[in-house]
Amino acid sequence: MLFSHYLETHNFDIVGISETKLKESATNFAFKEQDIYKCFWSSNNLEPRGTGVGLLIKKDIAKHIQKVFRFDGRLLSVTLLFKGRSPLCKRLKFV
Repeated sequence: MLFSHYLETHNFDIVGISETKLKESATNFAFKEQDIYKCFWSSNNLEPRGTGVGLLIKKDIAKHIQKVFRFDGRLLSVTLLFKGRSPLCKRLKFV
């Protein structure tokens, strides 16, 4: 997949994707061909058009995830906790 190759060559740690329009069942197959990122999705099965957000987080960073919050395919929040530091929260919101 072209996008996966782009991610690998640019070495992003965290990538946010909006308006995926993916239903929950389809998120199980998105980005499965790669092994660098752990994927998190928020989907709306009732109204997939105009919704759907995702976060791709490198696996070495994803091990620090403390909490994941999803809402209605429009909000995805991940709280990361690193030893000796305050919690860091990354949110992807689509309104």
